[in-house]
Amino acid sequence: MAPIGKYPLPTRPGLGFDLDEKQVARYRFEGTRPMARVFHPDGAVAAW
Repeated sequence: MAPIGKYPLPTRPGLGFDLDEKQVARYRFEGTRPMARVFHPDGAVAAW
């Protein structure tokens, strides 16, 4: 066990976690949409 306040250095490259592709597939990216409160229907920028 590492002493309090210290972390062991990783021994493998990467961010320190493994990505589960099945879980990622559940949340597919479906594009972006402009925020309705920021833009008027004609595309002009609205006040916050």
